[in-house]
Amino acid sequence: MRRYAVLATVLYATLSLAAEPAQQAAREQSRLPPPAPSNPDTQASNLHSVSITFNYDFRKIPACSPSVTAKMCIKEFNIYDISGGKYKLFSIPVPKDARGQMKGITGQGSRRSFEPGMHFIAITAESMTGGESDPASCKTTVQIPAKSR
Repeated sequence: MRRYAVLATVLYATLSLAAEPAQQAAREQSRLPPPAPSNPDTQASNLHSVSITFNYDFRKIPACSPSVTAKMCIKEFNIYDISGGKYKLFSIPVPKDARGQMKGITGQGSRRSFEPGMHFIAITAESMTGGESDPASCKTTVQIPAKSR
């Protein structure tokens, strides 16, 4: 399986949540706890949704389309929590008519329970054959606040 580097720049990853004052304070703390893996459970007390915006350059590897079906074309982007392993959060389809430098590609995952603490969120580009770029080459961090009591 051929691997290739993702040519994306993460602009930002955010959490969509109903933040209470205690959660806001926890998110703003300067001391971060060690990374914690995400949990796919749906505990209503700590549900969050990850939203991500990034740029991608399709000049080196084109987007897959009805007219471009090469093995080395980008089919979709996968978003992972790589804090304590590799847990797939969601996928983002390639934008329609994607070519050249694309700015502001966005996506949002469904609400799920996350462990409090710092999480590493990574983006990979997936080819038509299922090969993916290295998740460590394009990542960012988000701080999951502690549950309020």
